Amino acid sequence: MGIQVTGVRFLGRRSRRAIRSGEANSLGPRLVIGIAGLLVGADWIGSGYSQTTTGLYIWYAIGGIGAGAVYGGCTGNVLKWFPDHRGLCTGIVSGAYGIGTAVTVAPIEKMIKASTLAERTPCSPLS
Repeated sequence: MGIQVTGVRFLGRRSRRAIRSGEANSLGPRLVIGIAGLLVGADWIGSGYSQTTTGLYIWYAIGGIGAGAVYGGCTGNVLKWFPDHRGLCTGIVSGAYGIGTAVTVAPIEKMIKASTLAERTPCSPLS
């Protein structure tokens, strides 16, 4: 099941990144990234209350679209700031995106182990 969830998130993130960069330019990065942040927040809340695997997949897809919009908006914005260093800027944004994810894994794992959440949740990878 973990591979399926990862696949749904991957498809949601990557599905419309090229379109989102254009939307970030026309609508403004603040609006696009703000709406994307709301989608990611809705994913966190919705997946927490989801009772079925299908519901979990739907919420993950919504969050993946939001995460992809954040990435596309940030990348497009930074490329406007530094047009002469496109590769460096894209690499820094990608690296920051990945490091942000990696840094949060250990604290979240400790919080789940400290609570009784792992014992109560049937879909938990720690149970």
